[in-house]
Amino acid sequence: MDGILNIRKEEGMTSHDVVSCLRRIIGQKKIGHTGTLDPMATGVLPVCLGKATRVIEYLDADQKEYIAEMVLGRTYDTGDIWGKPLTECPADLVNQIGEDAVRSALQAQVGVISQYPPMYSAVKVNGRKLYEYAREGKEVERKARTVQIREIEILETDLGKGLASRIKFRMVSSRGTYVRTVCEEAGKNLGTGAAMSSLVRTRSGIFRISDARTLSEIKEMNEEERNAVLFHPEDVLTHLGRARLDEGSAESFLNGKVLNFSPEMEERAPEFQGRALPIPVPEKYSRSYAVFFEKIFLGIGEIKDGVLHPAKVFQDKEAFAEAAEK
Repeated sequence: MDGILNIRKEEGMTSHDVVSCLRRIIGQKKIGHTGTLDPMATGVLPVCLGKATRVIEYLDADQKEYIAEMVLGRTYDTGDIWGKPLTECPADLVNQIGEDAVRSALQAQVGVISQYPPMYSAVKVNGRKLYEYAREGKEVERKARTVQIREIEILETDLGKGLASRIKFRMVSSRGTYVRTVCEEAGKNLGTGAAMSSLVRTRSGIFRISDARTLSEIKEMNEEERNAVLFHPEDVLTHLGRARLDEGSAESFLNGKVLNFSPEMEERAPEFQGRALPIPVPEKYSRSYAVFFEKIFLGIGEIKDGVLHPAKVFQDKEAFAEAAEK
């Protein structure tokens, strides 16, 4: 299979567990996921199969949407309720917190901000994952990351219940934003402490939870049904430009030859071309194109000095020759 499955990850699994299960279900080794989810988080996890693993590097700019819940009054070493308890606030102080204060504490983080990755995360420092240091009781220096929180909307509050007080909210953010850290910072602003108590990723780029399938559902499908829910690489590269070649140029592209890029080749410019962005994205995003011959997706090309370079070729030359004849 060559494409992307929109998997609905279940609680208690790592993202790596999902990939391992899919390898067994589908009987295919070349599989990789985009956008790691914590073990206790659920929701959208795009998983690339076969040739589609080559587009993972082009999906870094995808916006994420989450539905999260946090509880007030306690802090934990992991930033969520599944870690080791650190502090506890008196219940009467927690009960003084109202919805306006919660909204202000969350809204204070909307925009372009700096976040430090939690010690219990998969970010690597000196070749080791932070959670490996954390499990040894070590804390290492971490570099702050620039992230963007586009919006936070409070969906539900259940306040005035002491340490059972909770807030449910929706958040849209850039890749690499830690919702646990958002909850911790809100708790600091409120003076009570807070921790994330649940997390569902409802969207990652074009992938939405309404279209996501569980591993059990994928297992029950036959090959035809799996192919029917498979996203193709060209479906997910909507932020890249779109270029269309004639047959001769298409053959040259498939053979790895560079082409002079003329205006008539461009159907759509890359989304990030010429834009000042609050969060930097890889420079190649502003010069990359999904390349087609008629309706046949050939691959990804990058423009350098007015020349189109084949960066990722997806179409088989023999299959292309057959399709072009039809």
